[in-house]
Amino acid sequence: MAQAGLKRALDTQLASATAGDGYTIGVSFRDRTGDYCRTFNAGRSSGIGCHHDGAWQIRQLVTGDSRTVTDYRQAASASPATMEAAQEMMAGAPLDIAQEKDARDKGWK
Repeated sequence: MAQAGLKRALDTQLASATAGDGYTIGVSFRDRTGDYCRTFNAGRSSGIGCHHDGAWQIRQLVTGDSRTVTDYRQAASASPATMEAAQEMMAGAPLDIAQEKDARDKGWK
């Protein structure tokens, strides 16, 4: 279960926002069971949290800098393993900014 800063970021932070509480939110989507899920980055860790039964459950956590090092890397990029897992979990397209804001305002229900 997500706690403290990560829970707060998953509950409230839009993907378009700058890092809050040390977390950056990446992609928000619905998984194949209908739960809302969100990728997150926390420095040298990234993962996926899904809102299920009123709480954020961590479905994947990748620690260490497993991202490919290049001259250009988006600051909030999750690891390739996290992004691959998110794509496999997604039912349809990721949420756009309006859908994400609506889901947040409705408590991810």
